Amino acid sequence: MNNKSSRDTLKVATEKRILNEFENKGVNEERMDKVVEAKKGRVGSSHSAMQFDCECDNADCQEIISISTEEYQRVHRESNYFVVIPSHIHLDIEKIIASFSNYVLVEKLIIRPSIL
Repeated sequence: MNNKSSRDTLKVATEKRILNEFENKGVNEERMDKVVEAKKGRVGSSHSAMQFDCECDNADCQEIISISTEEYQRVHRESNYFVVIPSHIHLDIEKIIASFSNYVLVEKLIIRPSIL
């Protein structure tokens, strides 16, 4: 295998990992939108604790992160920020922004895959 095909293979594998993360984040955002919509017009706080999927690159990940809807919205102000459980950090494609008791906020170092 030549260097160009090795780089292409690595690029595709990395893009697949990142796609998994964007997919998990998309599911969480849909869940969040439904909760916010359901709470419109109610008296009292519009923020409550919710269960979100870990937004790591593992397509088979079943881990859950419990955070408030307000906190989820705050940490996702940047489109390349993701919430993952501490053991799911991959420093080859992400950088730690902040650590919390039950999750880590990471920034993707690689731009959104070209196949999105």
